[in-house]
Amino acid sequence: MLLTSLTAYICVKVYSPGIPVNDQSYGSILRHWTTIERKLLFVGVGFTALLTAINLIAPPGNWDSLNYHLYFPATWYRDGTLTILPLPFGDPAPPYYPINSSLIYLWLILPFDSLAVADIGQAPFILFSALGLYAVARQCDMPVTTARWAALLTLFVPMITVTGTLWSTNDVIFVTSWLISLATVLRASRTKSIRDIALAGIAIGLTIGVKGFAIAFCSLFLPWIVVILWRQCRVSWRYAIAGITAIALPIVLLGSFSYVRNWLVTGNPLYPYRLTVGPFSFPGVIDKQWFDQHSFSIYNLHLLPFEPGYFNISILLILAIPSIFRSILQKKWSLQHIFLLLLIVSYIFIFMVQLPIKSPRFLAAPMLLVLLLVAYFVSVDILSSEQMKQRWLIIGACIGIIVSLLASALSMGTNLFEPSPNSLHLDLKAGKALWDYAQQIPAWTVIQYLLGIVAFAYLIWYIYNYWLQRPRLVSVCISFCLIFVLSAGLERYDQYEFYAYDRAHYAHLGRIWRWVNEHSSGQRIAYIGTAVPLPLVGHHIKNRVTAINVGGGQLLHEVERPIPPDYPITSFPDNRSSEPNREIWLQNLIEHQIDLIVVFNDNTIIWPEIEWMASDQLYFSRVYQDDNGSVWRFRRNP
Repeated sequence: MLLTSLTAYICVKVYSPGIPVNDQSYGSILRHWTTIERKLLFVGVGFTALLTAINLIAPPGNWDSLNYHLYFPATWYRDGTLTILPLPFGDPAPPYYPINSSLIYLWLILPFDSLAVADIGQAPFILFSALGLYAVARQCDMPVTTARWAALLTLFVPMITVTGTLWSTNDVIFVTSWLISLATVLRASRTKSIRDIALAGIAIGLTIGVKGFAIAFCSLFLPWIVVILWRQCRVSWRYAIAGITAIALPIVLLGSFSYVRNWLVTGNPLYPYRLTVGPFSFPGVIDKQWFDQHSFSIYNLHLLPFEPGYFNISILLILAIPSIFRSILQKKWSLQHIFLLLLIVSYIFIFMVQLPIKSPRFLAAPMLLVLLLVAYFVSVDILSSEQMKQRWLIIGACIGIIVSLLASALSMGTNLFEPSPNSLHLDLKAGKALWDYAQQIPAWTVIQYLLGIVAFAYLIWYIYNYWLQRPRLVSVCISFCLIFVLSAGLERYDQYEFYAYDRAHYAHLGRIWRWVNEHSSGQRIAYIGTAVPLPLVGHHIKNRVTAINVGGGQLLHEVERPIPPDYPITSFPDNRSSEPNREIWLQNLIEHQIDLIVVFNDNTIIWPEIEWMASDQLYFSRVYQDDNGSVWRFRRNP
């Protein structure tokens, strides 16, 4: 758990650098909190726990999770090796993405031999993101009250809560690591100590290793890094070398693996994106024309306030306009606030200009910084009563719960005890779906969620109060209770795993997935025509699942021949060899020791393998077929 441990350690170091460990200090954490703040904390953590519990007993449902976020670590676990895995029937980029978040999911698969715990592996990062925002506030010399409010409201931001609890992606992981990087960079620029500079390097390295576009957003830290190193140079050249080493070495060790690997394998560190930097050109298969056809290539920034994932932040901003104007007129702002504002603008500028895929979930980090600034101006407004400020907090929390509840019900189904996962993008299109769903959501579903929130919030409050009295005993009891709850959740997951894919989005695929799971026991499976191969691994990741090329070469780097920068990009319907050859394909099946071949029908493409298998009863026999696909048994030695 190296990556998670490092992230947690950085949070703790920045958030609370020195709390003595004794029984009397346990109660000091919430001692100065108001009643409303404590209640919001328990409700926020309780709501997070409720959504996490729902996802614990449901199989992965997010499209990206089924495509690569969990498929890669599951295959690494079964094969016992970290390799680049081909995805020939979809986006060619994921096999070359940074793998830090995938390694976290791999560590969560290892002790349980199951995807259940890995599927909720992003949930703790919701709390870490709140701590990261708290740390940024404190490093910007904002009042403790401001930091608390921003951290509390983070627990109710739908883009953070829903994404972190229900989907095993890496968006919340990235937000957390980026915020912690910002906090550590700010701290290092103030203390100038080698320890803090090294912590900043660790945080930035972890962040760069999470997402491919993280390099662009981490470049925003360069002004502070330059100031840090310049101050080190003023002391002596030894301090300068020590500072450069302290920040560069962790970045290289923790963040460069995927980029170096891609460079060595393909000649392009950002492969498969075609790249030109000055006189240097790097090969790739994705260029601007390819991205122009992508559904997320264009984003209307003026619609950002209406995004359901950030809707409560927009409402809080509107309600805070009088406080913002009064605070500005009273000159309750500093250079740090201007820097934060410039950072937000720069982040959004990079998002709009540099990012080829403009999904609103990539704006979570600057939106949390907006929330922080708004919370600051509200907290320092002396003309606004404490009662008004508390209502402001409650409104933000309530709107966040309502949107998150609707998104959860739309994504996981109406029955909390039998969730049926669906893939949902929390964007403007989802906003209309949420509005329509709000008018027809069953009352029993709302009651289930509300009762669940109250029950979890009360349970956390009850445990906390007893923890203050006997912390060590309660900690031991909590550990045993968590083990029991986890065991019960895993048992429920095992019983329900392949029967949950019965809703419209996955119903057609779910029938094939269930059949393969019921009729396999550790087979090697080749798949054709789907971009979501994860469920084919079966119960407890028992099967080995891969794609097989229809011609010569491997299913990577465009059949091992990267397209030169000055050549036009030709697009194949399945990113495989353009010269199908039955004999070569048959030899590929034998070399990979394939037992089953699962074919998913595509109305626009006729896979040549289907004709080959149908005409060769010596090697192949069809064992399952429906309107959406078929399963064939392959006899390697007929």
